[in-house]
Amino acid sequence: MQSSIDRDYFKFSLNSGQSGSIQCAIPSSYDADLYLLDANGSTQARSVNNGAGAAESLSFTRTASGAASYYVDLEAYSGSGPETYTCTLTKS
Repeated sequence: MQSSIDRDYFKFSLNSGQSGSIQCAIPSSYDADLYLLDANGSTQARSVNNGAGAAESLSFTRTASGAASYYVDLEAYSGSGPETYTCTLTKS
């Protein structure tokens, strides 16, 4: 993340009844917010912990029938720096 307007998107799918958990480790030089978006771009869940270096995480279970695509949106909120973040998606 290099600026306060930086956004990174990642796509994944969930089947009916399947859960997803996203954990993001954020470096201490900036603050970021985490959003889960559906295929239409509507926010389904969010994590907006305040403070530089605050980890972001969320969980979501698909209750509708069939499979669907979702997007993880990690946005820079404040600060900047060359350090990289890491996000892990776990599906069950």
